[in-house]
Amino acid sequence: MQLNRAYYYDEHCQSGFCPSDQAMRLDAFSLTLRVLHMTASTAALASFEESRELLHDLAGVQVSTKQVERAAKALGAEIAGDEQRQVVGGKEIIIYEESSALPR
Repeated sequence: MQLNRAYYYDEHCQSGFCPSDQAMRLDAFSLTLRVLHMTASTAALASFEESRELLHDLAGVQVSTKQVERAAKALGAEIAGDEQRQVVGGKEIIIYEESSALPR
């Protein structure tokens, strides 16, 4: 699949970006949302290497073992952060900090 998107270059920062990459989360993982979902699902059940092989065998998707590892770790961190926050009465509260003991 080929994707065409706008690319912008900032001469002052000497860096470029594609705004649509952020919406599709390509800026963080270089994987489409569907492949990211498949990566997370396989990495939750198997090793990173086995996940890479499953993605190739079942979906024809070529990703490196390191990409599987990075995506799984980043998504795990996001999930942990979400679990630490809870919305009560329209306000977000932190249930516990990672460095503190769990509430009793």
